[in-house]
Amino acid sequence: MKNRVRISPAQRESHLRRFVGSIAGLLFFGLIMLTPEKSAAENPAANCPNLWGKGEESFLRDALEHRVISIGETHGTNEIPSLVGSLLCHLLAKGKTVLLGLEMPSQAGKQLAEFMAADDENSQMLLDNWYWRARSFQQDGRRSRAMLSLLERIRRWRRAGAAVTVAAIDYPYGNSKALASYDGDRNAYMAHEVTELMKGTAFDHVVILSGALHARRLPYFGWSGKLLFPISYQLKTRYGLDVYAVRMRSFSGRSWSCNGPSPDRVTCGSAALGAEEGSFRTDDMVYRKYPPNPDQAFDAQIVFPSFSASPPAYLDFRWNDCDRVPKFWAPCDRSHSETPIADGL
Repeated sequence: MKNRVRISPAQRESHLRRFVGSIAGLLFFGLIMLTPEKSAAENPAANCPNLWGKGEESFLRDALEHRVISIGETHGTNEIPSLVGSLLCHLLAKGKTVLLGLEMPSQAGKQLAEFMAADDENSQMLLDNWYWRARSFQQDGRRSRAMLSLLERIRRWRRAGAAVTVAAIDYPYGNSKALASYDGDRNAYMAHEVTELMKGTAFDHVVILSGALHARRLPYFGWSGKLLFPISYQLKTRYGLDVYAVRMRSFSGRSWSCNGPSPDRVTCGSAALGAEEGSFRTDDMVYRKYPPNPDQAFDAQIVFPSFSASPPAYLDFRWNDCDRVPKFWAPCDRSHSETPIADGL
């Protein structure tokens, strides 16, 4: 009979520790092998291309120094949503928590949130919303294919773990009573919505994308002749926030926009951009940061070489879809008599 090897309690404990350590190492290695890596296309930090050279670099450097970045756009271009996407990408790449506020009615917010939370790539759930199905004479460029592409890009980032929230901050269209406590000014409503969202989450940065008039730092006169106070102005003067207002424009090319003498007399579509007095042409994107001046409408301006029009994401409106669209927005029995959007479009 073979002699048994006696193992002391200390030796037994040592062997057990080595055994457990080996098993833990194998399990850890297995988890690494089985866990899928996030692709470079989904990771904001790995895919923030520079499309506009030094002008874009300078803009991003200055913008990142401010908590609120208010972008004043020409609606319906391909270029502006692309640059806004680049701004968001760089903020998220630095691990920042970001809110993107869009000039969309609050009624579209629920479906927008559901779209952002969806796991699939289907965008139809967003386009099924009445806001995106607006009639041709209401397609002012805010529902463009470029905007849809930006939202799809943000949704991929969210699925990859990026801390970005998208919100519809405009008043509920068709409900003028919602503006009663804001003196009928959409700007005041949107500024209040932004601050309420900021109370709920400690966002590192807030990016607001709206029409150029809403992004100004100075008041302006609406179509009715009433003096209105823009979002940027209110966030800075009323709420004491650090706001960086940037005008994005071009003096050549086209945009998908609505133009006319009054809210109920507009024509919407691809429109050529005319050069303004004192305007200039450029082959590159030009970024200009202005010296501090209380009488300046914007803190900076970006001039693109040219704009290209981005058509509506949803163009095939059918008459049998009318039951899905609020009557105040696109009544099927009256072609141009819908309730106009409040002053300050």
